[in-house]
Amino acid sequence: MLKRLLLLVSFAIISETAQSQTFTYYPWNSLFEISTNPQKTLWLQFRIQGNSVFSSMNTEVAPMITFLKNEKAVFYFGPGAQFNLLNKLNEKETLNGYFLNVGTRIYPFEKTPEVGIVFELSPYANKDFDIGTWRYLFGVSYSF
Repeated sequence: MLKRLLLLVSFAIISETAQSQTFTYYPWNSLFEISTNPQKTLWLQFRIQGNSVFSSMNTEVAPMITFLKNEKAVFYFGPGAQFNLLNKLNEKETLNGYFLNVGTRIYPFEKTPEVGIVFELSPYANKDFDIGTWRYLFGVSYSF
């Protein structure tokens, strides 16, 4: 109960201080992302895998650090963790692994500056660090 309350309070604080949210869809990876304001130095990504709700519900949480930005682009990096909340039903561990995102959000359209193109490189390792892969993420974002 305490963990849920802490999570709810954390999301409320983040939403209040973010002043803007961004929705991103990565069509080739079937990922949907909600993030706080990427224009700030520190922000948060929350992703959910959308290709199979009943057999796999991978979710990712990652704090990001923006290290370079201008009017047309934002460059960032940050570590994160991937969880499968449905594993709890099968009495398995919910933690799948860890990753490090390095990416950019480019805003190329002058008439619609809230629309962006997102590209990320993300090395991923399972929780035991004995299997890993490179993930390439390409998507479209919309900032409010």
